Amino acid sequence: MKMLHCLVAGLIVAVAGSGCSAKSRAEKLAAEAAAHLNAGQYDAAITAYQKALQTDPSQAAALNARLARAFEARAFAHVKTNGTDAAIADFSAASKCYG
Repeated sequence: MKMLHCLVAGLIVAVAGSGCSAKSRAEKLAAEAAAHLNAGQYDAAITAYQKALQTDPSQAAALNARLARAFEARAFAHVKTNGTDAAIADFSAASKCYG
């Protein structure tokens, strides 16, 4: 019985301590996005930055600038592969991030 109480107490502490603030979750998503961007995984980077913005809108200024860079990087990749329409769409999306 004592072991059960210890187990339950340990689970309560683990659950209580696992709560993350929206800011820290957004920072984690932004770090993931940066890693994707550095790896040339532009779609994944854009998705992660967008999730970070949804998680913590108070970080919008910094996150929008990073999101814009992801759109710009993907646009340049489209330019290299003659994806003109896609490049224009991404440059347009980037400019809206700077709003």
